[in-house]
Amino acid sequence: MLWVLVIPGLIAGCATMQSRWAATESADTITAYEDFLNKFPEGDLANQARARLKELYEQRDWKEAEAQNTISAYEDFLKRYTLGILADDARLRIEKLDFEQAQAKDTISAYDGFLQRYPQGIFADEARSRREKLYVIRSASEWGAIMYPKSNTNIRAKRSAASKLKGQLKAGRPVKVDFLQGAWYAVFQVTAKQQNEKMALGYVYAPLLIDKSESNFPGSTDYEEKSAKKIRILLKYPKKRRYGFRKSIRRQHLGLFFRSWFIRS
Repeated sequence: MLWVLVIPGLIAGCATMQSRWAATESADTITAYEDFLNKFPEGDLANQARARLKELYEQRDWKEAEAQNTISAYEDFLKRYTLGILADDARLRIEKLDFEQAQAKDTISAYDGFLQRYPQGIFADEARSRREKLYVIRSASEWGAIMYPKSNTNIRAKRSAASKLKGQLKAGRPVKVDFLQGAWYAVFQVTAKQQNEKMALGYVYAPLLIDKSESNFPGSTDYEEKSAKKIRILLKYPKKRRYGFRKSIRRQHLGLFFRSWFIRS
């Protein structure tokens, strides 16, 4: 006869739990799920409640990190939710803020530090482009001149097209030139500090060089605008900011980069 008394009680308890669960889902708040777990700590519904509660905790803490909008705030968030659904967003925000700090300083060392931390980041190409410009500015003020190959251009060992091939300059990439003789320049890295012909990379036929970069090469305005557009896509669509999507965008970005190098070859 005991089961006659127990079964109705179980049925009533299940009905109460289902009713409370429906109300909890409808409220969809941290307090509601915490109250539900206090009353019903076991079972499938309790596991669902814990899973949803974890998401709500993460969303709450994310809003707090966004309100502060600092690198340290997002780093604290990642310590708590390393594998959370918003972890990639936090990493992107950290990288963006770090890049903005490098932009504010706008020095070669600042961009070097940023690139050491994010060599494959979505702002890496933009950082390299700006660092290169700063190198050009600094280098141009020391000696020689800054020139740009019209297309992929061979570097020769001597001032002759028949001499040994020593390398190649990529189209649109800056190079320091000096010691013009017989329509041939001695060429150097833009970072070269010594005005010494013996330190040259080799020699390039002067008519193949121009005094400013053409568009669609790294460092040009058109290229930077296209790079910025890729970055804006990542920032505009947070639900798409996952590893696969970021990898796809980066692959497209690099594709643009290399096409611009070889299209004139």
